[in-house]
Amino acid sequence: MKYELVDSLSIEFPLDSITSHIFTALEYNDKLGVLSFLSNRRILIYDYKKRSLINAINIQSSFPSSYTVVNSDSILIIDYNEKKLIIYDDKGNILNSFELFPKIKYAPLPINRISPIVLKNGIVTFWGSMAGEYSDEDGMNRKIMTTFNLQSEDIDYYIPYSDVYKKNWGGGLYRWIYSDYNELLDLHVVSFPAEHYIYTISGNEKEVHKYYAGSQSIDATYYLNRSKDIPIDSDLKIRHFVENHSYSRILYDKYRNVYYRIAEIKSNYEGIPGWQKAISVVILNDKFQIIGETFIGKPNLNSRYAIFVNEHGLHIPQKSDENVLKYKLFVLCVK
Repeated sequence: MKYELVDSLSIEFPLDSITSHIFTALEYNDKLGVLSFLSNRRILIYDYKKRSLINAINIQSSFPSSYTVVNSDSILIIDYNEKKLIIYDDKGNILNSFELFPKIKYAPLPINRISPIVLKNGIVTFWGSMAGEYSDEDGMNRKIMTTFNLQSEDIDYYIPYSDVYKKNWGGGLYRWIYSDYNELLDLHVVSFPAEHYIYTISGNEKEVHKYYAGSQSIDATYYLNRSKDIPIDSDLKIRHFVENHSYSRILYDKYRNVYYRIAEIKSNYEGIPGWQKAISVVILNDKFQIIGETFIGKPNLNSRYAIFVNEHGLHIPQKSDENVLKYKLFVLCVK
C-alpha cells in the first residue's frame, strides 16, 4: 500500500511587533498542546488550538541555540557560545546551570534546533555539529550524539559521522545533524544531509542500524574533490550545497506510526541572500521501509527549523511576514 501527503488547510499564528518570523528553534509539545519557538532571546509559547500567544519567556543567555519545554516549570536550553545547559522556569528564572566541558576535540553542541533535546531518567541527550572539514577528525574525536547526566554531571559522546564524510563536503549545511526520537521504543533516528541512508540508535544500548531512505528525486549527492586542508570560503560552501541534492529533517509521527524524511532538491545559486531548495517528503513505515513520497515545492526559508508534526498532521512553513507565522497542514492518505 502506498501513501501520500495531501494539502489540507492553512494555519496562522500572530506575531507581535518584536518577534521575527525568521528563527532557528521551534518545538511542538503534544503533552501541553503548545507550539513554541525561540526568537530574539525569547521563547514564544502558543496555544495551538486557539492560535494565541500564552507566554513569552525572556532568556538570559549569550547564544541560546536549542531548547525543549519539558513542562510549564522546566525548560532546558543549550547556550552554544557559553557551552552551558541551563534550566529555566516559565517566568524566565534560572533554576540551574551546567558547564558542558568538552572531552573530545570537536565537541558537538547544537547551533540550532533541528534535533530534539531529550530528557529521560535524569539523562539529557542532544545532537550537534561543527561547521567545517578537518583533516584530523576521526570516529573518536568528532562524534555527534552527547549525553549529560544531570546528577553526576558526566558527559559522554556516541556515534561518529557516517563514512561518506571521510570526503570533503564543504562543511556548513552538509554537516548539520538531523534526528528525531521515538519515545515508545527509546529510539533515535538520524538523517545525514549527504547520505541516502538513515540510522537508528537505541537509547540504552546505543546499538546502530542502517536503512535505505533515499528520495526518488535524488540520484546522487556529490562531495568536493579537494583536500580538507585547503580552506573554503562561505560562498563556495553555499554554492556547492544549493547546486547539489541533500537531505534534512527526519520526523517521527507517533499518531500514524510513520517517519517523514525531507529531501532537498538542487537549485540555481544566485548569491547567499534568498536562496532556497524545493523539498520532497519521503514516507517510511515503522520498519523504515519507503511507503510513499510527496513533492511539496519551495517552503519558507526557515523550513529546516520550523517543520513539525502533531495529531493533525505534518506542518510545513509557508512564506510568512512580520505579522504572522504561516503553515500548510499536510495529511497522510492512502494513495
